[in-house]
Amino acid sequence: MLVCCGILLFFLMVTMIMTKQLNVRENNSEKIIATSLSIKDIEDNIRKAGLEYYRDYYKNGLIGNTTITVENLKYKNYLTEDDLKLEKGKGCNGYVLISQDGDNNLAAKAFALCESDMTSGFQMWRLGA
Repeated sequence: MLVCCGILLFFLMVTMIMTKQLNVRENNSEKIIATSLSIKDIEDNIRKAGLEYYRDYYKNGLIGNTTITVENLKYKNYLTEDDLKLEKGKGCNGYVLISQDGDNNLAAKAFALCESDMTSGFQMWRLGA
């Protein structure tokens, strides 16, 4: 009787472990799908974060163009790694170029550099490289 109970207990434990592993895999695949972005989405995230950063740190306005890098936006918690993940799961780098005209209207253009894609007009020197 004890041997039968031991065998049943063993199979119950194996079933519980397998069920837990399945749940973990399912949750991970949902996260990957939820955080997959296109390069246009990434550019939009960079642009929005750059404008928010500008409004917080450039109180006296701006003359000419200002470059704000993705690294700086991540450091100041305006962007996260999830905001920069391309569809293939790789993170991207980049910058936002902000300009202000004489009427104090802001214009922001984001540039992203990913492993397999890059925004047209991307300038590597703006990253400080």
